[in-house]
Amino acid sequence: MEFQFNIEAQHADFSTKPTIRLSSEDQADIAVIQQQTLTWSRLAPYLGWDSFIERVRSDAEEVHKIVGPFRLDRIGVRYINRIDVPLNKDGGAPYGEYLAINIDIPESIQSVKNYAWRFEYQVPDSDLLAILQSAIVSPEVPNTGAFILDVDVVASQNIPLRIDEIFIKLEEMRRAKNRFFEMSIRDEARRMFDK
Repeated sequence: MEFQFNIEAQHADFSTKPTIRLSSEDQADIAVIQQQTLTWSRLAPYLGWDSFIERVRSDAEEVHKIVGPFRLDRIGVRYINRIDVPLNKDGGAPYGEYLAINIDIPESIQSVKNYAWRFEYQVPDSDLLAILQSAIVSPEVPNTGAFILDVDVVASQNIPLRIDEIFIKLEEMRRAKNRFFEMSIRDEARRMFDK
């Protein structure tokens, strides 16, 4: 549902966008189809990039067979990483020990109960935009704190038309996403991901 408000005219328009949501039997693989958007997602348990991209390639080739060649305005590779950490003695989650990108908080503030940050970075010598975000989220594991590290790499210009070239572009975007992820975490978090 889309809402558009005009306060001066005291008028609101409501419209719906047709959305088709398809999912696997276990609800872990999801495809959302809208008028100008195709989104593929994978929830836990994660099977790795090769499995995921093969599914996307197969689906994209089927769409291409049905609708013919199409121009994309935007493509993205996004990973939302959830990091569960033990609470410190004050009952806070010491996110600064896990993330290399932090909000500079004065030493007199020992522990924060909530935070959120976001930045966008135009990758030099590239048409890629990196969007990084982090925030505290509700813990799901007892006696832990949790936060997310959301790494999104987007291309909205110079997008190839041919499907094989799109997947070459997606691989380039995945490598950029991996670089930003590695730059964003500290060894303490890296050890958790290596388990």
